Amino acid sequence: MKIELLNKQEIEEQVFWISISIGEYLRSKNYNKIPIFTCILNGGFFFYADLIKNLNFELKCDFLRASSYIGTQNKEVKITKYPELSIKGEVIFLVDDILDSGNTMNFLIKEYRRREALDVIPVTLIKRESSPIIDNLICGKTIGSEWLSGYGMDNSSGTDRNRNYIYYIKNS
Repeated sequence: MKIELLNKQEIEEQVFWISISIGEYLRSKNYNKIPIFTCILNGGFFFYADLIKNLNFELKCDFLRASSYIGTQNKEVKITKYPELSIKGEVIFLVDDILDSGNTMNFLIKEYRRREALDVIPVTLIKRESSPIIDNLICGKTIGSEWLSGYGMDNSSGTDRNRNYIYYIKNS
């Protein structure tokens, strides 16, 4: 049975509050830099597009593709598309759909710090209760262990990214 976790309006509300949190974070740091928002593909593209439309300051956009999953199995992090903008000395927001095991996000944070980013701020729409604690994480909703689909997230067969809501399957 398909159970809706977040409908379109609830997603829009989460994205709005996350954008407010990002603005507050930047004001608290008082950086004199234009931040770079990097979308982690594939899953983060819906959230990323909606998020940057909610931000009312100058920013740069970049993209990378990284994954630590094959189907539903957690594997080693693999980067297949690298960002194009320079990282050194920059304020980077890493934007993804969900913080799950933390493998991908932790790997990318370490990589960006190794490349001397000034600050690396992870941003996710959703995080699992079981996810590791990650410094400076800006996120929306916290969930249990359900496998989510829709709004950029695929199901175990790689489909359903195109839904404007997020759901999970409940086995009866």
